[in-house]
Amino acid sequence: MDDLDLKVKKTVKALENKKIVCIPTDTIYGISANAFERDLLKKVMRLKRRESPFILLTDSINKVRGILNFIPPAFLKLKASGLIPGPITMLFKVRAKIDYIVSQEGKIAIRIPSSDFLKKVLYNVNFPIISTSANISGFPPARNIKEARNYFGDEIDLYIDGGTLEGEPSTIIDLSSEEPELIREGRIKFDTIKKQIKK
Repeated sequence: MDDLDLKVKKTVKALENKKIVCIPTDTIYGISANAFERDLLKKVMRLKRRESPFILLTDSINKVRGILNFIPPAFLKLKASGLIPGPITMLFKVRAKIDYIVSQEGKIAIRIPSSDFLKKVLYNVNFPIISTSANISGFPPARNIKEARNYFGDEIDLYIDGGTLEGEPSTIIDLSSEEPELIREGRIKFDTIKKQIKK
């Protein structure tokens, strides 16, 4: 078993055992847990000292299809274009309020990541996971495991070392209405996204 597969196995086991993990994402280090375990999300919220909803990571929109109002055509076009999987976080309308992951406006943020590590982890769990930057709110995101440990210590059950990460954050777009709206521009330029959607 190579190093990547060992890291995947450890992470999957921890997530399935209702643990909180610090892992490298396709952007920066993130804190993750099973998105449907309310007590875990409450603990992450306390560790982060934040109140805004978490982003969900999944390898397939089918794993969250049941909580979405609908899957917009724009998502299907982005997937067909090859921009998804990738560093694009999308806001979708949901059927019902779910604590810690759905906003007051009834929207949920979802990203389908492109890193080999995350794709393997997400493929091997049957639930989406939350992702939030590995830092206390108001402080810089951890760039490596040492910085993450300095923030959270033993409060995190598993740390996975992916080296130093200086990734640009994901671009956030709102797909809940007819016209996609830019919320935050990151690695993928909004003009690139709009061109693919209009094809």
